[in-house]
Amino acid sequence: MSRLPGRNSNNSSRAPHELAARGIEIRALYEQHRRSAVQGEGEHRACNPRQEWLTHFDGRGFAGSPDDGEWGWGLELQGYGGRA
Repeated sequence: MSRLPGRNSNNSSRAPHELAARGIEIRALYEQHRRSAVQGEGEHRACNPRQEWLTHFDGRGFAGSPDDGEWGWGLELQGYGGRA
């Protein structure tokens, strides 16, 4: 069996464990950020993959719709603290 240049037996036995640990880290970051609110053009968007919803926040309120986009609903802030 030939070995790749620059690779010794100590590294070869550790590599799968290190790759698996790194894969877990990458998956955790992916899961954390796929539900994050991200800034778009004049709005923020948040996705909930499990519920298959996309929500837009524009500073006045929010609108939500399912991923298929066939319908949606939202709320707009009219006032707060007794001011309208």
